[in-house]
Amino acid sequence: MKKQGRMRSLNHQIAAIFIGLLLLSILGIQLINTFFLEKYYIRRKCDSLLEAMYSLEDLDTEKIEGEDYWDMTFLEDEEIPEEIRMASSRNNLAWVIITKENRILAHVGDNVGMLSNRLFGYAYELDQKPQEPVTLRETDSYIIQQVTDPFMQMDYVEMWGSLTNGNYFLIRTPLESIRESASISNSFYLIVGIVITIIAVLIVWFLTGRITKPISDLTDLSRRMTELDFDARYEAQSGNEIDVLGANFNQMSEQLEKTISELKSANNELEKDIQDKIKIDEMRKEFIDNVSHELKTPIALIQGYAEGLKDNISDDPESREFYVDVIMDESQKMNKLVKNLLTLNSLESGRDAVVMERFDLVSLVNGVLASMDIMIQQNQAEIVFH
Repeated sequence: MKKQGRMRSLNHQIAAIFIGLLLLSILGIQLINTFFLEKYYIRRKCDSLLEAMYSLEDLDTEKIEGEDYWDMTFLEDEEIPEEIRMASSRNNLAWVIITKENRILAHVGDNVGMLSNRLFGYAYELDQKPQEPVTLRETDSYIIQQVTDPFMQMDYVEMWGSLTNGNYFLIRTPLESIRESASISNSFYLIVGIVITIIAVLIVWFLTGRITKPISDLTDLSRRMTELDFDARYEAQSGNEIDVLGANFNQMSEQLEKTISELKSANNELEKDIQDKIKIDEMRKEFIDNVSHELKTPIALIQGYAEGLKDNISDDPESREFYVDVIMDESQKMNKLVKNLLTLNSLESGRDAVVMERFDLVSLVNGVLASMDIMIQQNQAEIVFH
């Protein structure tokens, strides 16, 4: 027989599963932030760069188109529309617009000279890049790429190309902020996850305890039923399917109690019948022994009187007639014993009923003594009968 291990509590199992799922969710968020947040951020930044490019298309630079090449006059900050400046600040964008002669027309952000030279190098393929950029999107009018600035030692997402008026533009945004944000986010999620896990453990432990208590009660009820204790009853608690199951357990307990009670009664009757049968068998054995003993006596008498008649013990006619009467009387007794055996068999099989009748006991005893007179004489016995 296979040995069962220690039973684990359903409360513990539910709590372990819920907490495991919660920890798995927190770990999943950490992994998603680590491996996919930057890619998602870059894709959103590409969309922001596109929106910024469309805004730059509407920027009015015609009033400074005719200035001298060496005149570094460009649009002042207050001349740039508020909407463009706010969008650039909100999305952490720096941009510059230059002419084909590398003359700055407008910009937002610091290091405008470095940006304009970088854009000029891109436009005329003069930029000596120590590391090839990773192209993210490319059309005939613009390129979006991920680059590493060797001077700033930072990664950027850049968009450069030509506007419809023929001027060149460069828009860039740093990736360092999103990486820092991802690191802060992971740390924050870890702390929040630990706090949520602790709170969830307490809540789950309380709720699962209430949920599993009816099941524990049913388990205890079934254990008591296996021990033939049918007094226990399940009391409704939650008003759901478990209560229906508990009601079925109560009904089954009552039915089992009734059935077992009937079986006990039947078993008691069977034991009584067995005892009666044993007694009947013992009585039959005793009766047969008695009948065997009773048959010996008339057989001996018949044999004795028959031998006396054969040997002509007495020539007296009266004595000979007495011998004959004794033989006939003993034959009748033997016949009566045989009839009694048949009557007993009929009584046991239920085919006959007991018939009670009165008789004279004194006459019966006198008859027995008279019929056994020859045996009394042979054994020289003395019979005293009052």
